[in-house]
Amino acid sequence: MEKMKQIIIKSLREYPSILDFYKKKNYLIVDINLAELKEKKELLNFISNKLKFPSFSGENLDAFRDWLLDLSWLKEIKVVILIKNLEGLVSLPLFKILFELLEEAHDYHKEN
Repeated sequence: MEKMKQIIIKSLREYPSILDFYKKKNYLIVDINLAELKEKKELLNFISNKLKFPSFSGENLDAFRDWLLDLSWLKEIKVVILIKNLEGLVSLPLFKILFELLEEAHDYHKEN
């Protein structure tokens, strides 16, 4: 039986120690610096590249969601998404949608 995927989402204050912890456990690490990624297409493409989506063109949130809920192509069983510079950006609509999608993916992979 194939092991289930797991997604963990962290907002980082103690970044180096958390990063080392997950590296040692062989997680696929998606390191997002929100200070550098402020446009929807840029952010979604960045995450889709890090998660090695088979195909994605940056604008379609439904397709992004579908890929997040699949992840069958990843050899890594566990994924950690590390988010830096979250402060001040969480009130923006794009980031609210992104976090809802990431939480849904987290819950889905936790249950399945």
